[in-house]
Amino acid sequence: MNGKDIFVGLKYIGEDLIQEAEYGQFPAREAGTGKNARTRRIRRGPLLIAALIAIMLLLVGCAVMYVLKTQDLKVGEQTGYVYAVDGNKISSETVAVGQQILTLGGAEGSPAYMAAKEWYDFKESYDPDHLIQVTLSKEGQIPEFPKEYDSYNIYTQEMKEKLDEIVEKYGLKLAGAQVKDRTRTFKQLCKAVGMETVLSPGCDDLIVITSGRYYECGNMDLEFDVSLQGEAGTEPVATWGALYYRRKDCFSEDMRAIGDGLLIGDADSGKEWNYTTKTGKDVLIVRSPSDWRAWLFCDGKENFISVMVEARFEGYSDDLEGNMYVDVKEMTDRQLELLAEAIDFTAEPKVLAEDVDLTAGEVSTGPTQNGYTIVLKSAVTDGQIAYITLGLTAPEDAALRESGKEGYEQMIRPGNVWDYFVPKSGEKIEGSSITMAWEEDGDGLDNTQNLVITAQVRLESGKKAFSKGAKWELYIEDLVSKYFDFEEMKERYLWVVEGLWQMDVTFNEGDFREIEFVQEPVAAPAAAAMGINGKDDLYEDIHITSFVLRKYSATLCMDSEEAYFDAFPYVVMNDNSQIAFISHYAGDYIAEKPIALDQVAYVVLPDGTKLPMPGTGDGT
Repeated sequence: MNGKDIFVGLKYIGEDLIQEAEYGQFPAREAGTGKNARTRRIRRGPLLIAALIAIMLLLVGCAVMYVLKTQDLKVGEQTGYVYAVDGNKISSETVAVGQQILTLGGAEGSPAYMAAKEWYDFKESYDPDHLIQVTLSKEGQIPEFPKEYDSYNIYTQEMKEKLDEIVEKYGLKLAGAQVKDRTRTFKQLCKAVGMETVLSPGCDDLIVITSGRYYECGNMDLEFDVSLQGEAGTEPVATWGALYYRRKDCFSEDMRAIGDGLLIGDADSGKEWNYTTKTGKDVLIVRSPSDWRAWLFCDGKENFISVMVEARFEGYSDDLEGNMYVDVKEMTDRQLELLAEAIDFTAEPKVLAEDVDLTAGEVSTGPTQNGYTIVLKSAVTDGQIAYITLGLTAPEDAALRESGKEGYEQMIRPGNVWDYFVPKSGEKIEGSSITMAWEEDGDGLDNTQNLVITAQVRLESGKKAFSKGAKWELYIEDLVSKYFDFEEMKERYLWVVEGLWQMDVTFNEGDFREIEFVQEPVAAPAAAAMGINGKDDLYEDIHITSFVLRKYSATLCMDSEEAYFDAFPYVVMNDNSQIAFISHYAGDYIAEKPIALDQVAYVVLPDGTKLPMPGTGDGT
């Protein structure tokens, strides 16, 4: 029972009883009259305390019955639209779906909830159609705010002032800036905040944390892949999701829409229920057939904890007539309950002091961990894109490629690598894209393999991430076995070995030449970013201002931040062969194979414009 329960109970106690308790005037019997009457002075304090104790005892039962509901998290409503489904055929028409807007900050009655509700109402009245935001964005007039406001979508001074007013009104603090580069791995982050893992003690399920964010106030987000082993009568299931820890003394803007409506053809309605875990934590589970997500909510001691998980798996197909079909598989209610058992809702991250060194602690120094060896073989770059080749050796009796379920090939891979590649110079990373691929190492052994990591990184300073002589650190945490289950259309993970491998990477090898193909701006039509009306307009006045070609990559710049191209550029060589670009990140393209710069004839821009190799002709 908490303070909220007491005040709820007091609503049913008459004011006369409260007043009589204060002054000690309980009419248990008639007051004496006449000569035998005696005046008795009653001490007020003990009787008032006794009355409150009695009320609290009566409310104990009520407190036990109090359970969390979505209504306790609801701050508003909105209407969404989804494609109608008849059986498994997708209609071209949409159906209106009612949605509840829930806060992840805390339950009704808490300061965090009241702040979220007032902030939501303010935004709905201030700029409901986001016209102010779109206008300011196009004009480049959105003000710069201090880092502690990064967690809030504010774009005017008026919004900042209202946010400050709400935070002060409810005695809360701002989320603060995201803490970066203070941990080497997500395991270190969890340990630093007092959490060995997010799994319940003794849990045999596998969870791999794939990304993490920590904020100055103590808020923490963790994204994860999870494989639930199941139980008798319940199938195993693999899925992904996110954990959100929100401090109760902080204002967190997080608000999520949860669908109320049904898709045409759905037999079951949306539902919510409370589940008590073996650790005694009450968890609210919410799902809706109009939403691919399910949610788990738990009111912790110092944090309000939310779990989002992909619970509706959709596969799409079409026929010769252009009809679209969807094949839907869903996690069962029991599987969602098993997820609640797997997550340790008793563990809550603590707030860290600013001067805590999260990189301190034991880190492996040798290449071999628990029988598995990882060594750096090579690191090549063109200054923008880096290729790091690692050699992995497993114990002699272990195979790095082996048959998984139903004979599908599975492969051992790092549990995490994406956020563990950092410059030793201390430069801040603005954004990155990391991919991994296996290649044969040529020795014919089953227990050895090469792992090639492709890294695209942009630094906040604007400097080249992989200039000649640049020094980086690479960390690989744990190894898991991953394979694709075509029957369930899901990736599966199996635990292999725990370990942390650290290696220094210096970029001395590579071709650092850059060739600029745009001598003057090139006019090209490009699609605009999707607007509020859901339509894509064409920008006829977009200009490509630069196209720089390198050995492994290219960078395209234009005079609009909102435009994009549907097609990729490509390179034509002197022998008329073509080299395509296979991926794109923030204006940088990766070539499908190394480009011999001395043999380039011309490049073809996304709009079809041909630009010749500088000094070699007209590009025809």
